[in-house]
Amino acid sequence: MFAQHGLVMTPEARQRLTHDQTPDYYFYEEWVSYQETPLGVGVLAVSLGEIRRLLKGLNQEESLASRTRQV
Repeated sequence: MFAQHGLVMTPEARQRLTHDQTPDYYFYEEWVSYQETPLGVGVLAVSLGEIRRLLKGLNQEESLASRTRQV
């Protein structure tokens, strides 16, 4: 589609797409909590039980810097 219409994906868009899809690839249909870093995605917890324990130990700033979702 990109080549057909002459579109070019910016490096920032490519990085966002890669960061968004990495948890999906490794943890399909699981609940995952992770942080995006310049080097990639850092997984903090997998499964609701691990995520609950993780969130109890995080302060507000750390909690806001992480993403939690079912992938």
